[in-house]
Amino acid sequence: VDVQSLAAGYDYIFVLSALLPATDAVALWMRIEESAAFKSGVADYYWWRQAASFEVDASDSEIEITQSGATTAMSNATDEVGAFEITVPNPGATVRKAIIWFGGYAPPDLAGSGATQGSGSYIINTNAITGVRFLMSSGNMASGTLMVWRRQRS
Repeated sequence: VDVQSLAAGYDYIFVLSALLPATDAVALWMRIEESAAFKSGVADYYWWRQAASFEVDASDSEIEITQSGATTAMSNATDEVGAFEITVPNPGATVRKAIIWFGGYAPPDLAGSGATQGSGSYIINTNAITGVRFLMSSGNMASGTLMVWRRQRS
């Protein structure tokens, strides 16, 4: 799911609800668009996440919102949908994007905690962020709702 044309002077709040992946045992990822391209270089992002355990990756090709792994990733059972809130403060600013906050819950495939919270950043440059992409680590999203709010900065 892509959201583009983010405007300067606002914070953006994205809410994914009733999210169900098409494939079992996958993770929810986020990528950033800048300079008319979604970025997926091997060292474009830094993120940390607290779920069943604390994880950090200082050099990744995406921000991993949920856990990955055969038993701790998201389930595709129709009665086990996820819900997440992601805040991207002032994406139009031309400063390093230090904080993208996320939190939510998705029942894990077999074990562990489905609760997740964390933060990530796009670390390559200070260009304005013009869009975000939410995707699964494998396969597509079978269903779900995305709501987007923007809050004017003062």
